[in-house]
Amino acid sequence: ADTFVIYFGDPADESAVKDNFSTAYQLLEEMVDYGWPLTTEPNALTDLIRPPTVMAKIHQAMTGGSSNILSEALPNGTVSNMPWRKAGVTHPNNEIYIDIVEEIDAIVSSSGGVISSDVSGSIQAQSNLSGVPDLILTFNDATLIDDSSFHPCVRYARFEKDKV
Repeated sequence: ADTFVIYFGDPADESAVKDNFSTAYQLLEEMVDYGWPLTTEPNALTDLIRPPTVMAKIHQAMTGGSSNILSEALPNGTVSNMPWRKAGVTHPNNEIYIDIVEEIDAIVSSSGGVISSDVSGSIQAQSNLSGVPDLILTFNDATLIDDSSFHPCVRYARFEKDKV
């Protein structure tokens, strides 16, 4: 759904998909191969399939043919070992935003006693750092992290060994 919002704007609803059916079909063709996720990174997809533009729609209406939504150049994102990050990224201000979101689910009896409880959370980061920086995030007690999933850029083997 996030990819469709990037391509078609918000809301990416039924009418947006109908209006951009050929682009939606191309996206699904690149994203899924025989039912398995293939290319899901937006940077790699925008290199492979151009987002629809007003000029492309006008060209399609004038010529009666399909618009050229496929990129002519070899995509940079798919030949890189980091498809989530484009090459040569620069930002005027190097900054990173980190949000810590915690959720507590609990069942409490009528007398006020806790019957069961569960705490879950996530750490979400928005990086506006130039180049390909190497960051280290440490936890005071990393043993509390038991059921985790990470972005592909995280060195999971190092996290398992050093808990950083």
